[in-house]
Amino acid sequence: MRTSEPITALAAHKDLTFVASGAHALTYRRGKKLSRMTAPSKALIISIIFLREVILALGLNNALYVWKLEDGELVSEVELGESFNASYPCTYVNKLLVGSHDGVLQLWNIRTIFQSSIHQ
Repeated sequence: MRTSEPITALAAHKDLTFVASGAHALTYRRGKKLSRMTAPSKALIISIIFLREVILALGLNNALYVWKLEDGELVSEVELGESFNASYPCTYVNKLLVGSHDGVLQLWNIRTIFQSSIHQ
């Protein structure tokens, strides 16, 4: 398995491996590429998270991209503002924790991520 650009982030779930390379989020199963999703803005992806049936990727442009795992369809692009990073706390069901360098934390419900944050 080889990517055309340097790998910037990795995530795994069962037999799936998720790779961020340039502006692409790639899905592999046992070394075989299954899908390739591209950030619409062509921004470098710096973080990748698998959450149930979606893949979330944080771009260097501070946008969060959400793709369906089953077909690679881009479901949402959320502008987070400057200096944000994202994490999936494994004890939170359907939640994504997004934090900024200035100390602001946002807790997003993945089912409503397309609308607004639920806690800040």
